[in-house]
Amino acid sequence: MPSRGWPAIAAALFALAVIGGQLIVPVLSDEAYFVSWGLTPALGYYDHGPLTGWLSAIAIAIERAIGIEVHGAVHRLFALLMVLTTVGMVAARLRRDGLERQDVWRLGLSFLIVPGTVALAVMFVNDGIVLFLSTVFVLAVERILRGAVWRWVLLGGAAFGGVLLVKYSGALIFIAVALAVLLGGGLRRDVVLRLGSLALVAAVPFAAQLWWNWENCAVNFAFNFSFREESGQGVIGSFLVAAFLVTGGAWIAVFAQVIRSRRKPDFFAMTFCIFMALVLLLAVALGSLGANWVVVAGPLAILALAEGANNGRRVLAVNTLLSAVTVFPLLLALFALKAGWLPLERVFPASEMQLQRAQLLIDAGGLDVSEGQAVATTNYGLTSMLRNSGQGDVVTFSRDVYGRNDDLFVEFDAFAGRDFLIIPTGAIGLDEIAPMFAAVALREVQTRWGALTVYEGKGFKPEAYYRDWLAPFVAETYAKSPFPYGGCYLDRALFPRG
Repeated sequence: MPSRGWPAIAAALFALAVIGGQLIVPVLSDEAYFVSWGLTPALGYYDHGPLTGWLSAIAIAIERAIGIEVHGAVHRLFALLMVLTTVGMVAARLRRDGLERQDVWRLGLSFLIVPGTVALAVMFVNDGIVLFLSTVFVLAVERILRGAVWRWVLLGGAAFGGVLLVKYSGALIFIAVALAVLLGGGLRRDVVLRLGSLALVAAVPFAAQLWWNWENCAVNFAFNFSFREESGQGVIGSFLVAAFLVTGGAWIAVFAQVIRSRRKPDFFAMTFCIFMALVLLLAVALGSLGANWVVVAGPLAILALAEGANNGRRVLAVNTLLSAVTVFPLLLALFALKAGWLPLERVFPASEMQLQRAQLLIDAGGLDVSEGQAVATTNYGLTSMLRNSGQGDVVTFSRDVYGRNDDLFVEFDAFAGRDFLIIPTGAIGLDEIAPMFAAVALREVQTRWGALTVYEGKGFKPEAYYRDWLAPFVAETYAKSPFPYGGCYLDRALFPRG
């Protein structure tokens, strides 16, 4: 195929993937969780800083103002806007260096069309915010190295401070940039002064997070650095998956370009290589790695390719083909699942049938709840889906280390004596739920995707929840945290009431 045809194909596929994703992919799992944060705006959340929740609160306010009842649509527009703004910033930087318009177009599309970017353009997740803010930070530092004025110090500091208000792993890009400046020989006195000032600007919001953690069991630090559970494809496998999902073939092209040049890499290439090395070291330390930790590698790779006068022809072709054989089959399979044409059993193991049926039922708006009955699930994603759809009182009965915002925001004493409809997932049986209620029963709900098992609990007993359900979990997690703190919202569980 002529190389001039790939940009048109990539642009069309990206548009189709975004439109199809918006229409087909439900707001579920982690995305639903992040959207639900906007229902309880706060200075901090169980597993991350507060910026994602603040943006979600703005989106929810807009949705309510225009009459959207199920939250998530405006959030996804935010996500798309952040991705397009990121590629726009990168394109503007490339044009400023004199690249031809068609080369900028190809390189920009090479970033847009990779599976990771397509996902971030469709779903409202904290990684899209990190992508946008990290790119602002890197571009600001590059302007500082060129002798730019102090407004870039403030912009870069605010952007990196924002990254730390989303997720702490975002600090990797600061380390990579600092090492790139040091190894690149750009560590002049004026640069040190400006980068130091940038770090001080970023430290202001981070200091607020230190205070919040001190007052709240140091939970962000405990979760991220103590009892968070990592699983995946192993070190090499997870690194390769992350690299291909986020950059496509661009990461290979950058490394080949650096090796062939036989000279010290320029700023963006140096930053990219150091960042990927840090990511690999992190994978070794954790035993695995999530692709969401390396989202900024996408724009970094494009900027690095441009430094080496790579016009992106081959990379665009590779990345377009990669998305064509990954993103679109997934969208078609999901469409068939939602329509009931593809049996769940053909796609998911038996252990996941309950969760998948529940997600599809909630997305279709088919959950039937008796008047006055509260709802509980054992999965934070399901709870979040129900809250985002306007379901009344919804809580999570979970012993998972993930998604525990209910520990902060829900006072379970307020549910004393209430009846519950409970949607269990995983291996949680009726015998584990029974001690929290005066009486329990099991029934099945028929859906187009098969039978969904639910429990009905009458007369909720919050003291049993704290003593028998939550306290053992706290003893295995929060109570073993190595981080000091001054206050804890879980004193009620650490010191069960008599």
